[in-house]
Amino acid sequence: LLWCKECDPLRMIEGWTSGNSVIDKFIKDTMYEMYDQRNEKYPRFLEWVPFDRFTDIKEISEGGFAKVYSATWIDGKSKFYKQYDGGWKKSNPKPMKVALKRLNGSRNMSAKYCSELKAHWDFYLTGYGTLKLLKFYGITKDPETKDFIMI
Repeated sequence: LLWCKECDPLRMIEGWTSGNSVIDKFIKDTMYEMYDQRNEKYPRFLEWVPFDRFTDIKEISEGGFAKVYSATWIDGKSKFYKQYDGGWKKSNPKPMKVALKRLNGSRNMSAKYCSELKAHWDFYLTGYGTLKLLKFYGITKDPETKDFIMI
């Protein structure tokens, strides 16, 4: 494994749940897969983010399948830096502006519905994601509607 003790991977992977086993597995799989990103200076993975970690939430747009909001993510994206010895060290994240896309009717996320999220994640991992055309940082849940939200 490439992880150092400072990274505390068990804290990232264990000790949380979205309340949906399909979503939990999807997020954890992206964390496990980052072990394979050996050539990446900053490996990419999804995070489960509690909804209370967002402030200044404002609706931007609404479509047939989703509502989009702007928000400030208090903790910002976790970043890990590859060390010369092959280990990883976590940086201090900073607040950042993000878009939140609430997926209407997603409270009972099925494996089929989750495949849409996986396709989005795979697209992010391609060159298009690295060109900053598309970002996908993690998933949260609307506490009122119980719908899942892409960050």
